[in-house]
Amino acid sequence: MTVSPSERIRRHQTAISVLILGVLAYLPALTAAPGRMPTDSKLYVYLYPGRFLADATTTFDPRQFAGWVPHQHIAYLWPTGPWFWLFETLGVPDWVAHRLWIGTLLFAAGLGARWMTRILGFAPLAALVAALVYQLSPYVLPYISRTSVLLLPYAGLGWIVGFTVLASVRGRWRYPAAIALVVLTVGAVNATALAMVIPAPVLWLVHAAWGGTITWRRAGVTAARTGLLCLGVSLWWI
Repeated sequence: MTVSPSERIRRHQTAISVLILGVLAYLPALTAAPGRMPTDSKLYVYLYPGRFLADATTTFDPRQFAGWVPHQHIAYLWPTGPWFWLFETLGVPDWVAHRLWIGTLLFAAGLGARWMTRILGFAPLAALVAALVYQLSPYVLPYISRTSVLLLPYAGLGWIVGFTVLASVRGRWRYPAAIALVVLTVGAVNATALAMVIPAPVLWLVHAAWGGTITWRRAGVTAARTGLLCLGVSLWWI
């Protein structure tokens, strides 16, 4: 199959953008204080991830303080717990697993922002700039080494908005389902952090309906489908 020159240029631009975002996500994370671990989120998530995952399936731990109810442990069943369990199983040092976790959060955020802006019709350079601004936002600094799990909704925002645009324009169930899968991955740890990103897709639906890009009925149907599926995938932690 012959690739047209314009398609070849587009792929080249995409590859360069992905490379830039990847380098700026992983290189600072892996070179910052190598060998040292911050007290990020739940200590046992990366010290003893297997035990933590086993404990997360219950709401009562009788081994400490004459018994206690762990706070939000179930929320780490996906994706944080399996991430650190995998690297523990592979024998990767905890600090490397943690830096790769941080880099992946930033990389996912940047890629999502770039993909979303391309869907909205931005030129490749403008999309890259938007992604860089979002990925390198100072917003991440209070969380990145203390409560990095709260950055999950931030990492998923671009993907959620992008799929909302596609769902509203094309009107299929697959895109609300994709939003639900993103919410399944980013929404469990903190409902407030998830609620902070909800206005973005809602604003898009209102903007699109107000401007005549879609009908108000289509906006309502998209919101209803998305809300129903997102509620369904969130029942396990609610």
